[in-house]
Amino acid sequence: MRRRGRAARGIEGRAAWRSGGGLAGGGLLLAIIASEPCFAQVAPSPEVTPPSVPPQVIDHPRRVVSFTVSPIQMVPPFYKRTLYFTELSAEIRVWDRWGIGLFAGAGSWDHVETGVASSAHAWEGGGQLRRYLVGDFRKGLAAGAEAYSFGYLSESVFLSSGDKSNFWRKGRVAGGFLGYKYVADVGFTFDASLGAARVWATQSDIPDRSGWYPLINLKVGWSF
Repeated sequence: MRRRGRAARGIEGRAAWRSGGGLAGGGLLLAIIASEPCFAQVAPSPEVTPPSVPPQVIDHPRRVVSFTVSPIQMVPPFYKRTLYFTELSAEIRVWDRWGIGLFAGAGSWDHVETGVASSAHAWEGGGQLRRYLVGDFRKGLAAGAEAYSFGYLSESVFLSSGDKSNFWRKGRVAGGFLGYKYVADVGFTFDASLGAARVWATQSDIPDRSGWYPLINLKVGWSF
């Protein structure tokens, strides 16, 4: 009987631990686990570097020769307002910043004043050397020198009597200039320069007009 009573009390004690203390102990264990810091760390995601974009390089067409025309040219010693002088020129690219040019021009004029009808014909031809200080053959500021020969022939008719008189002149010119040249990608070319030139009259039957003159060039054309 005593053994049965002890066994019954043991069973009742284990049941009470399970229903009370055991559950409380389990809850305490869970709380301790939940309160512990979590040492697991999430690895940071690698930084994504955007792809580098190379700078855009504009590839301009390479031009090696420029052909230009000057419809209204003012070259010494031809400065008469009624002298229609046209010049054709060609510049060849020797290096990126060097160019050699050849040019030739011709013109004529007619004029009537105080009973005298006059006409004249002029021509010139020579060469030019250029060095591009800023930029190159396609576009830039250039300094250069040029030299050429010229000729001039004039005839006058006295309207009252019909008498004629002729005079002529030949000479050489040399000078320097600063200019700017621009060549568009399609080939259109603009060329302007300003300088000074020295005129020497080598043969003349009129008063000598040797001396220094301004040198003005304004040209348009095409480059290839």
